[in-house]
Amino acid sequence: MSHTLKVNLPSGSTKAIRFAPEMSMSEVAHSINEKTREGGDDHGVFIPPNPEEIHGKWLAPDRTIAFFDLPQDALIEYKKRHRAQKSRLLDDTVKTVLVDESQTISEIVMTIAKKLNLKNPEEYSLQRDLSKDDDHGTPKKKSKEKEPEGKEKDEGWLKPNSILGEQGIPPEQLLTFKKKFFFNDQNVDRNDAVQVHLLYVQCRDAIVEGKYPTNKEEAVMFAALQCQIVKGDFQAARDTGSSWINLKEVLAPEYAKTKGIDKDLQREYKKLINMSEVNAKYRYVQLCRSLKTYGITTFLVGMKNDETAKKSSKPRMVLFGITRESIMFVDPETKEVEKSYRLTKIKRWAAADKNITFDFGDYADQYTTIYTEKSDEIAGLISGYIDIILKARREASKTVKTGDENLAVEESVAVRRGVAAQSVTSSTTSSYATGQRTGAEQRTNMTSRNLTGPPPSQQVQITDLKTALHATELLMDELLDSIAQTPTHTTTLTAQQIRQQLASGATGIAQLAGSMLQDLNTPHTGGIAGMRSALTSKAQQMMANMFTISKNSQNAMSLEDFQDQGMDMMDASQKLAATIAKLLKTSIAAAEGDPAAQEAFRREVIGAQAATLWVSGMSETGKASPVSQIMIIEMGKNASAALSYLTDITAKQAEYVSDPQAYQGIRSVLAQMTESCEQIAINSEVLAPVGAHPEVRRKLAEVATEAVRQVAVVVNLVQRASSLPPAQTDVLVNKANEATSAINMLLHAAEITEVTPHGLKAESSEIPDGQIGEEFQAASSALTAAFAMLRSGVSNPEALQESFKAVLSATNRLVTSCKTVAATADPDTQQRLLNSAKAAFECTAALSNAVKGALKAPGDRAAQGRVLDAAAHLQTVAQNMVVDAGKIATVSSLSDGSKRMLADISSLVAATRAVTSVMGEAQAGTILKNCKDATENLPKLISTIKRLQSDTTSDKAQVDLLDAAQRTALPPMTLVAATKRLALKVLDQNMK
Repeated sequence: MSHTLKVNLPSGSTKAIRFAPEMSMSEVAHSINEKTREGGDDHGVFIPPNPEEIHGKWLAPDRTIAFFDLPQDALIEYKKRHRAQKSRLLDDTVKTVLVDESQTISEIVMTIAKKLNLKNPEEYSLQRDLSKDDDHGTPKKKSKEKEPEGKEKDEGWLKPNSILGEQGIPPEQLLTFKKKFFFNDQNVDRNDAVQVHLLYVQCRDAIVEGKYPTNKEEAVMFAALQCQIVKGDFQAARDTGSSWINLKEVLAPEYAKTKGIDKDLQREYKKLINMSEVNAKYRYVQLCRSLKTYGITTFLVGMKNDETAKKSSKPRMVLFGITRESIMFVDPETKEVEKSYRLTKIKRWAAADKNITFDFGDYADQYTTIYTEKSDEIAGLISGYIDIILKARREASKTVKTGDENLAVEESVAVRRGVAAQSVTSSTTSSYATGQRTGAEQRTNMTSRNLTGPPPSQQVQITDLKTALHATELLMDELLDSIAQTPTHTTTLTAQQIRQQLASGATGIAQLAGSMLQDLNTPHTGGIAGMRSALTSKAQQMMANMFTISKNSQNAMSLEDFQDQGMDMMDASQKLAATIAKLLKTSIAAAEGDPAAQEAFRREVIGAQAATLWVSGMSETGKASPVSQIMIIEMGKNASAALSYLTDITAKQAEYVSDPQAYQGIRSVLAQMTESCEQIAINSEVLAPVGAHPEVRRKLAEVATEAVRQVAVVVNLVQRASSLPPAQTDVLVNKANEATSAINMLLHAAEITEVTPHGLKAESSEIPDGQIGEEFQAASSALTAAFAMLRSGVSNPEALQESFKAVLSATNRLVTSCKTVAATADPDTQQRLLNSAKAAFECTAALSNAVKGALKAPGDRAAQGRVLDAAAHLQTVAQNMVVDAGKIATVSSLSDGSKRMLADISSLVAATRAVTSVMGEAQAGTILKNCKDATENLPKLISTIKRLQSDTTSDKAQVDLLDAAQRTALPPMTLVAATKRLALKVLDQNMK
């Protein structure tokens, strides 16, 4: 039975079109495109605003017409999903980003954060920009009416799990993009100028508005840093007098009129001379983070617990605050904290439409209920922090203790209170919530497990591919849960035995995946039923191997032999389980004979076989350094793109071949080359984390060798069988050489891949990869300046105290950099650097004692002399440390920077090749020549990196690498300039 719908088309016309009720919305959109020749792949199905859907609604592409219960002759709209969304940053700059209207706010935030190159995008969100502008971005007039005392400001956060249209956001409305959660700010990279700037602006506004209370000294320091950021270094001629600064712009309201505070501000401002703008912003953020109230979000609520309920039926008004660590109840008048509970102390909580009830377990004698119209917003904020805590614990190898230390369980309820098993909050769907909240964000719980029996994944009876998929999905959850929990597995196996079992299980899965592909491509005597039976048998064996890998990965976490590798192995196992789930899901459709699904299954087999190498490689060599991973991934993309480009032009030139047999031979090799493109792209991306493992290098070499052979064969076939003009033959040969060179460079990149060292940890997570040399230089310069301040101010107690603080800060920074270098050094160098760091601490302690003595006797020349002697001793130790570790740091930065340049050039060239298909012949020729010039020096750069790795102390190797890096850096600039000019002529936004 057909289903007729009225369709509003992009051209403005409306047509009645018939569809089958079982058609999905993606099929409906495709059908509309075919029948009307309007729209395209970026169009979707939308229900226009109506009494039931006030703002309209995008229909999920994987749902059917029957699912949405659309009546006959219902009106739908076939329209473009993408729109240009303007977002205001806190520094008042406006960014325009192409977003998908059918995506949720969380997904759109990820898109904007990626555009801004921000880390931790889950901590950002979007607000309605109504504080400065109206709905359309027009500046609003300031209201003269005063806000009622105690009334909280409407934050206007958009709901993360809803789309723009559902929240009434028109295309022209300006939104504010800002930080909502304050959790990972200790990991802010001082070299990430965008993130530091955005966080500084948000901190500055909070300080100046008085949102974060400070004492007078803190307020003055914040103001001094702001002066350094805005005005630069202190200048006596400019920064003196009665009106040198507007104190209301840099100080909180309670200090702006304090007598004499401008003199205090000048004194602190003078101390910041030579501090760069970025460092001043970074220090401002760090100081703001040290405040107890940092990142707090408050709500004015009514509060009731069992005790207050007996005395009065009316809730008592309090300020309810939420931070990254705790929730607190604050007196709205005195601002004193009455009660505070860490988030990890919340046993469970239940949110209804106008109230939220908390159970603090053994930490409180009764339930506490707060009454507010903003229960949705509070629920979303607490849930967001809990999700971020879980993610941080998984990534940082921290543990979540059971029992009293469990994170909160949230219950979604309507009127009745929900009852849920005590466990860790998750984003999976709960099967035992007692009610649901219409329109509210749904939060759920992980199912409780039987701790005495086998895990749920092993209780599933695998009888077909669907039950195998179900078992795999359960195993994925179990592995993810294990990453966040304290290792409880004990084993009698040795580390070597665990490695052997992991390798055996991984090899078995790889072989079974290949065998499943063969089963799909080979006719069975039992027909389709026989093929399904064979696939099910392979799936059962695959899951048995996966259970072995899961168990041994968990056992590895309890062995000291693996150190930090245990967590990496768990992560690799979880990723392998996810890959197998995709494999099994695709096999279900492929077994039905769907050609597209069979082709997709072939690609999933490649990914699964690569993922098995990841597991075994992680247990033996460990994880490759981040910059090495990026290098392999980008060079793999470049090699795949070069081979794909060669395949395309060869296919066109093959049309000139008149001999049918020769033509079929060429087409056969081209099909193999297409598969090699996928092999290179998938293997380089999946295996990048273990690129230093010998088996991984062997696998990449195997794929590359086959691809190079195919290139040679196809060029030979075309040259012999076609009557191409010499010019076109030369083009084919040149592109073949470029593809071969790109493939070989991928192999050489694997050879210079380095492993992230285990054992000694770098002290600072604030020093990004490739920047240790610059950090060492900056710390050394800061220490030299601090020593100069100390010597000049040794006779002045106040100046002596301040200069000693500067020396202490710079020394700590230098020692931190030294330990970071030691973490990547060989054992002998590592011990030498650690001894230097220890000596620096001892000298600092001696200097501290000398300074204390000088402060007690301000005019004592002997005491001042002891300060100078101690400072000189510390300076000598620091200089030796700089000479020893600084050189290693500089060489490391040069090597990492060169690898990053290899990755960036490869990425640019791969992206540029993809765009040439939409350019004119002359433009494409220019761009491709620039690509060739940009990659010409890459082989030499790789070889110089390899020589330096073999002898890091060789001065000649260091100079050669520096020279090669400089030569390699120049040609890509020409390519960048050319692509910027031609980008204006590219219509496709994704390609642009």
